[in-house]
Amino acid sequence: MTEGLLVYLDDDEVRILGRELAAQPRVRWWITDVTSPAIRRMLSKGMGAHLDNAPMKFAPSEGVAFFESLGWSATEIRSMYREAVRFRRAPPLLRIFALLPEPGPRKPRHNPWSAVVRFTSS
Repeated sequence: MTEGLLVYLDDDEVRILGRELAAQPRVRWWITDVTSPAIRRMLSKGMGAHLDNAPMKFAPSEGVAFFESLGWSATEIRSMYREAVRFRRAPPLLRIFALLPEPGPRKPRHNPWSAVVRFTSS
């Protein structure tokens, strides 16, 4: 489980970690969070100087497809926003947005999207 970690690594470091984990026969699944570049920018802007020593780097525009190219299959994808609404953790005024479609988890591109994903090794 690497939730909250990968965002601080660069693409190459995540790629190496993903391939190494996929190559281990005992590692059958991997749970991590995946964030779009739009969310990373929003968080970085909102936290400002607090992130000077630990800047957020990893936010693949291809979403879960980044991991699938490393030998993983996304078996469960839980949108952070939808889960916040489901557990009544989202502000009431923002709950209405849960009715709108979300970007695809394999192509979030510049849309604000984040999720916790369970991958299984292929």
